Amino acid sequence: MMNKKRSEVILEISEDMVKVSESSLRHDVWTIEKLGSKSVNGRREEDASDSISALFKELKISSKSVIVSIPRNQATIKAIKVPTHDPDELAKMAEYQAARQVPFSIDEIVVSHRIVEKESNGHTSALLVIVRRSLIEKYLKILTACGIHPQRICLTSEGLLNWYIASMPSLGDTGTKPLALIDVDSSSAEFQIIFRSKMEFSRSVSFKSAGGADSLPGQIKNSISSYYRSGRINAPLSKIWITGSPAKIKDLQQKIGDEVGVEAKEINTFEHIPMSSDLKSEISGLDNMASFVSIAGIGTDPDAMEVNLIPRVLLQAKRRESRKKDIAVTVFLSLCLLGMSALLIYRNIAGKMSRLKEIRETISAAQPDAEKVEAMMKRLNAIREQLRGGASSIDVLYELYDIIPEGISVNIFLFDDKGTLALRGTSSLMSDVFDLIPKLEKSKYLTNVKVRYATKRKTKKGEYTDFEIDCLLEERLDI
Repeated sequence: MMNKKRSEVILEISEDMVKVSESSLRHDVWTIEKLGSKSVNGRREEDASDSISALFKELKISSKSVIVSIPRNQATIKAIKVPTHDPDELAKMAEYQAARQVPFSIDEIVVSHRIVEKESNGHTSALLVIVRRSLIEKYLKILTACGIHPQRICLTSEGLLNWYIASMPSLGDTGTKPLALIDVDSSSAEFQIIFRSKMEFSRSVSFKSAGGADSLPGQIKNSISSYYRSGRINAPLSKIWITGSPAKIKDLQQKIGDEVGVEAKEINTFEHIPMSSDLKSEISGLDNMASFVSIAGIGTDPDAMEVNLIPRVLLQAKRRESRKKDIAVTVFLSLCLLGMSALLIYRNIAGKMSRLKEIRETISAAQPDAEKVEAMMKRLNAIREQLRGGASSIDVLYELYDIIPEGISVNIFLFDDKGTLALRGTSSLMSDVFDLIPKLEKSKYLTNVKVRYATKRKTKKGEYTDFEIDCLLEERLDI
């Protein structure tokens, strides 16, 4: 059986440039196949939309479902530790912490996070990511104008970390000692501390002001001092990797190494990551003033992105729409199966009717046999009447869809000819299962609702409750 090819498009948007890449997954390896950039001439949203559309056309990329990456300097990142491993509780605590970190109300910001470590004592260390909602809405308008639908909006920081993870084996780094990673772009740089393949510290450094990139060594030294003061890791830096814009990182290795007192090394962006042979031959034509580290890093493993800065209300709407589509597909397939079953039943009945006619003609003189045939006919007519009357199973499915909350996943619906309905599924909380009982009892189609069983189980992703709820239908269903 052939391994189906999967592709992902990544779009990075900054103030003066847009970058696009396309990666494909085959045989469990992500390979970057297309990469390019285009300047944004102007400050209007339309200017960015025009540049994106032109770049997509130039690279012959047709997919409009993309992962969007925004610059590190657009976000505030804070290290937090919360007393939970539960994803929902962590998200709520992250929002609570975010409201205390910035001078804006929770309605004015979008909050996400990236897990650093789940500790054995039940606590979670994470990096809190906060961005102004107005900025996210601006990006969404730009994307909408060119017909792009973002799967998620992440930070360039995650791409930089991905690039390191993809590059470290061939560069001989084991990840057992803290390492500083510097990604130098056209007018700014991102500084990260990475330890055991985890992002421990992140800071954006701008060199638009006087001094330009020459001011970078001093700013890197200050960032390292801030990292040491944070006290997150009591270990010195082992080395510094410098990558990004070929034009900007030239001669920085010696300057930063001398300023900081740690061995620094310049790393080629593309030398250690999987790329198609066609793209390798085109690398020299890319803008050497820009960094492609982050967008290439995301392309090496798009599934590793954790930050999602799409506002929660839009995410919930997308999930509801997805659920509606899933239900519509399920109903359609169910109707197809029922239609086929009805056809088979009809053909079966038609065959029996023809046979009965033959039997009547053959044994018309035999009264006892004729009575048996009439009895059979009555039973068949009763089946017809049952198939015509009653409420629709689709009505019940739509009723259940409205009642069952998002935290509960029902994967088996069982109807029987006695008017019994069984619901089997999974819930993240056992209390949600029992909260569902009174809601089901209020349905005009259901009665005598009972929990047959509710059993907890633990997985790597957390604790779940498997359950079965049995109830009676108020009236026979029209299947």
